[in-house]
Amino acid sequence: MIGEADYGMTEAAFKADEGNARYLGDAKLYVVFFLHPREDKAKTAEMGRPMYKDEEYVRIMVPGDKDNVIIRPARDLDKQRFVKQYTAFKAGEGEITEGTPLKAWPMMTRGEVEEMKYFGVFTVEQLADLADVHVGKFMALGKKKEQAKAFLQAAKDTAPLTQLNAAVEQKDAEIAALMQAVEDLKGKVTDLEKVGKKEKKAA
Repeated sequence: MIGEADYGMTEAAFKADEGNARYLGDAKLYVVFFLHPREDKAKTAEMGRPMYKDEEYVRIMVPGDKDNVIIRPARDLDKQRFVKQYTAFKAGEGEITEGTPLKAWPMMTRGEVEEMKYFGVFTVEQLADLADVHVGKFMALGKKKEQAKAFLQAAKDTAPLTQLNAAVEQKDAEIAALMQAVEDLKGKVTDLEKVGKKEKKAA
């Protein structure tokens, strides 16, 4: 997974040029916008399977300096600041997909994922909904489509249990935190009692 970290870009690269809307040093930067899948935790809990949604990311780097790199979700300011690069990205962007990526589905090999990608099929949901007229174009795709349907149905059936387990885990975490807080409080009380005893002896 791509790290969302900022690595010490120089201050000059972020200061506005008073003469225009761009920033000092921008012409020297290598900037590229791209799509990166991020897990939708709410959808994952709701559907009972990994759910992802493609989001727009930006990579900003100083050519030749691997330590000066920024990779993060694209902000409105980034799109305005690097309007030329963003416009080029939007012009060549494909459909933003939402669902369970084929590459995250154990039933698909890397080769099969790449083949499906070539034909615009990126998720298990898209595969399950693939029209029969297209299925005949690929060897053994009919079986994959049925497996995709079965996977989605099984996930739907177990979604309530998945949500319950998530809720139980959350409660367990909250209880553990409370217990730790109680233990910390007991320790402080014990320390205060020791101090009180020492003060009585000294008196």
